[in-house]
Amino acid sequence: MTKQINKKMRVQKKMSIKGDWAKIGEDVKDGDIVTVLDEGKSVEGDYGERIVFGIKTGNGERLLSFNQTTMNNLIDAFSEETKMVTPNKMQER
Repeated sequence: MTKQINKKMRVQKKMSIKGDWAKIGEDVKDGDIVTVLDEGKSVEGDYGERIVFGIKTGNGERLLSFNQTTMNNLIDAFSEETKMVTPNKMQER
């Protein structure tokens, strides 16, 4: 006989950002210059927290999440405050 134990489990709602996401290779390619339009929003994703920025590309305004290497480069170039990043142009590499 199996005894069933009723345990409560707390789950968290995940936030997602709706919008036109930049497609690498289409909207953003190596060597492109993009303009960061806002200070970014922190979003909890499947693999942890990420910061999503609005950017301006040759195809219009898009959303893009920068990887940690890009975030480190932004911090070195501008500041730890994401407000200092906007509006600045960056070259995609």
